[in-house]
Amino acid sequence: MTPSGPPSGSETPAVLELRWAARSVRGGRADNEDSYLVGRVHRAFDALGTNVPGSALPRRLEQDGWLLGVADGLGGAAAGEVASALALSEGVRFVLSEVRWNFRLEEADLGGMLERAERIFHSIDTEIASRARESVDLHGMGTTLTAGYAIGRRLLLLHVGDSRAYLMRAGRLRRLTRDHTLAQRLADRGAIRQAEVEGHRLRHVLARAMGRDGRELEIEAVVETLAPGDRLLLATDGLTETVADEELATILAKPASEERACVELVDRALARGASDNVTVVVATFVEPGTA
Repeated sequence: MTPSGPPSGSETPAVLELRWAARSVRGGRADNEDSYLVGRVHRAFDALGTNVPGSALPRRLEQDGWLLGVADGLGGAAAGEVASALALSEGVRFVLSEVRWNFRLEEADLGGMLERAERIFHSIDTEIASRARESVDLHGMGTTLTAGYAIGRRLLLLHVGDSRAYLMRAGRLRRLTRDHTLAQRLADRGAIRQAEVEGHRLRHVLARAMGRDGRELEIEAVVETLAPGDRLLLATDGLTETVADEELATILAKPASEERACVELVDRALARGASDNVTVVVATFVEPGTA
């Protein structure tokens, strides 16, 4: 898989830091079945004592890795809430036990990292399905899951369902994920026009979700090369059902804080009568020392 974005030069660029904010509200639902996560994984090395020449051994080396995710629970009442929270909590557990944290994520590492990330998604899928089988109250639960791992200047994004990820760069907003709905599947097969998807009666019916026991899980993977100033938006469909991409771009392009952007996005969705839970995570990648 070839990462998109600006090519890397001969020198290793400085790692990027993260500014972020998130907001989640129940909207028109009785309960909030959405979950979100922003986490920092920190790895460091300090040479406390050695007789190895300094030029051969770094005295200190450290790296931050960022985990970001949103999940929209399915199944109604407590079941959806359990599924979305489980997807993120189990995701962290599997990541910490399986991922080999590198100080840099280079081209040669991408294949192995992608394979391990997909294995984590399959493990989460199996765990949710297993919990649903064990409890009558949780029967039929599932969740969308859109999650990213950023280290250095690389972003690895995995996605199942109809939550979305967008990348704002130099004033241009680009959607990184496709909705895994029956309406989108019809458009992909040429049965309807792409312009018909947003208003189609099957636009909310998921073709893929985490925890659907007995179905083979298909995972969408995206690799991006990040640049300073890139702004990432993760959102559940409570936002994207009510706020058009053009409006998202206008709000995210403003030189406002991530917190202000989250508030404006959610308030816009609520003002439009959002009938679903609304969850947004806004994260901006910046040069070291400016976060």
